[in-house]
Amino acid sequence: MLVAANRSVVRIPTNSLKPYWNDHLDYLKQDSIFWYGVWLSAGRPASGTLFHIQRMCMAKYKHGIRQAMLQHESKYDDEIWAAYTRKKPKDFWKAWAAKYKKNVNANVKSDGCMDETYVANRFADKFSAAYCDSSADVDAVSEYCDLYAASKAENMLSESSSRGVSVEMIDSCIRGLNHGKACGPNNLSAEHIQYAHPSVVVHLKLQFHLIISHGYVPDKFGSGVIIPLVKDRAADLNDMDNYCHFLCRLGSVLCLWSALNF
Repeated sequence: MLVAANRSVVRIPTNSLKPYWNDHLDYLKQDSIFWYGVWLSAGRPASGTLFHIQRMCMAKYKHGIRQAMLQHESKYDDEIWAAYTRKKPKDFWKAWAAKYKKNVNANVKSDGCMDETYVANRFADKFSAAYCDSSADVDAVSEYCDLYAASKAENMLSESSSRGVSVEMIDSCIRGLNHGKACGPNNLSAEHIQYAHPSVVVHLKLQFHLIISHGYVPDKFGSGVIIPLVKDRAADLNDMDNYCHFLCRLGSVLCLWSALNF
């Protein structure tokens, strides 16, 4: 799916799309490019009619961009004022964040070290302290193994469970995946699965059937990308205590597996 997406889907830079762009700016841009090309072909004259036309078109283009940006910003001012006068705090803070909130983009240090691996390990140590590793509990693992062996011996893991995974069920869960979510560790998003060839659904059905039949889940299903969240953006970003919790981006196949609701 990744190979097909790289060959078929056009990729653009993150900041290439401007929310204030319109058809009028497109016209001014093309007009400025045209007269700039004419001015270059004429030997770049420093005066005369052609020089003034080229400068005037460029000035109109830059002025149009500034005006469009101001109008776009003023739209949030109107939304903030309307939400404030109507006493809608949720809409007010949503409009406020859209205009004034900036993403944190800073190099985080830990103990004076900026090495990415060291900082990542420090975050891992901080967040792992809040959770327990169930596999490290010998008694719990032993109890689980005994229960699993007993249920398998008594055929409690019946074939009916695996037969319940149908192509129709998986296709319905695929259609229910949310759009616009970030990719997981494998760089696959929900759109990769939703717009893939229908044969992918058959392959997923076979994989899920094998997981249920053999009671084995691939290790990659438990992989995720952890994103620390800042408590106070105005405080010290190098302080580990300034990060309250985190988000974990999981793979789209794992999200699909969870949506089956066994």
